Amino acid sequence: GELGKLHALTKKIRKGLKKEKIWFDKKPFIGHATLARIKKSQDLKNLVGKVKVKRVKFMADEVTFYQSQLTEAGPIYEKIKVIKINAN
Repeated sequence: GELGKLHALTKKIRKGLKKEKIWFDKKPFIGHATLARIKKSQDLKNLVGKVKVKRVKFMADEVTFYQSQLTEAGPIYEKIKVIKINAN
C-alpha cells in the first residue's frame, strides 16, 4: 500500500550512500523480507507446497541495514546502521 513512500525512501538512502562514497548495489530496488535461506535447491522443492503465508500489514519505525558475508558455515551478518523513520 505504501510502495511510493518506500521507493522514495530508497532513493534518499541511495543518494546519501553516493554522497558518502559508499558502494551499493545499483540493481532496481525490490522491497522484500528474507524469511529463510536454503542451501540446496532440492530442499526448496520439498518445502514449496508446505509453506502457507498470510498477508500482513505493519508499520515500521526504523530501518536496519546489515552487511552479509556468505561463508561455508553460513551467512555472517553485521549491523551497519539503524535509521529511525519519521511517523509523519
